[in-house]
Amino acid sequence: MPKLSLIMPAYNAEKTCMKAIESIISDKSDFELIIIDDGSKDNTFNICNEYAAKDARVKTYRKENGGVSSARNYGLNIANGEYVGFVDADDGVSEKYMQVLFPLMEKKFDVITFGYSGIINGEQVLASNPIITENVKEMYKDMLVYGGNLNSPWNKLFKRNLIHHTFNERKSMGEDLEFCCQYLKTIKTCKAISDELYIYNIDSTGSLTKHLDMVLDSITEDMKVLLDFVSSIGFDREIVSDKFYQRTEGVLGSVHNYKDFYGAIHYLLDDSNYKMLLSEFYPKKSKNKLLRSMLIKRKWKFLYIYLLCKRCARRVIRREG
Repeated sequence: MPKLSLIMPAYNAEKTCMKAIESIISDKSDFELIIIDDGSKDNTFNICNEYAAKDARVKTYRKENGGVSSARNYGLNIANGEYVGFVDADDGVSEKYMQVLFPLMEKKFDVITFGYSGIINGEQVLASNPIITENVKEMYKDMLVYGGNLNSPWNKLFKRNLIHHTFNERKSMGEDLEFCCQYLKTIKTCKAISDELYIYNIDSTGSLTKHLDMVLDSITEDMKVLLDFVSSIGFDREIVSDKFYQRTEGVLGSVHNYKDFYGAIHYLLDDSNYKMLLSEFYPKKSKNKLLRSMLIKRKWKFLYIYLLCKRCARRVIRREG
């Protein structure tokens, strides 16, 4: 039985999967890489099979297209490792990934979390560095308050025998958050480290207008998951108030066209669940207080310009940095 099973869903990933696979198999540790081709229409499956023919740790499977959650669940059903991790076919892992994580797996923590590097066009534009702790409550607080990256499954290793919930295949957004919360609320031990061991390729287009209604709905759906999570771990609901506004800003800030932006605001404020959250949660951070004020006082043009300026400032910082 391998120590670690890494599950990689792949769909039409012929341009990126080679780099992702090579970042993993360059290390000689005892793991299995399970690649699930989710009905690709390009050369992805053949490329992955070439690696499987040369390295027995690489195992390839093909299924009808069902989405990333379906592919991950397929991988979970056949994984043999004591621990399970996830890698997306357009991302990768650092050269230290195995050498840092294998000694930690020997200590049998229920979950191991680590940092990541955010990359756009080959350049690092952000770093996520969780606190270093073995205290479960401290890890929860870091994830909920300080941005310790609760949502993603790829910056964590999970003990396979503790995974009792699979990815929700009915969801197109928020399924990662739900999976992580369902797992994390049952753990007894943890190890959080700050090392940036995962390489996340960020979509640089930044526009969500193609599936805007789905994205807007995900704000309230994600809050339901978070509120259930904080209730289960004994935290006060207020701890996620800033996350609500952070998520709202993230979505609205990605809508570039003012007509779409105006429609998005109306969509949110016509949603009784969203309005209830807006009235219940009073943010602690100044920027979120400003966001709430502009929403409630209907200062939507000011909000659009404010978010546009923030977006432009981030671009300048990336260029100058």
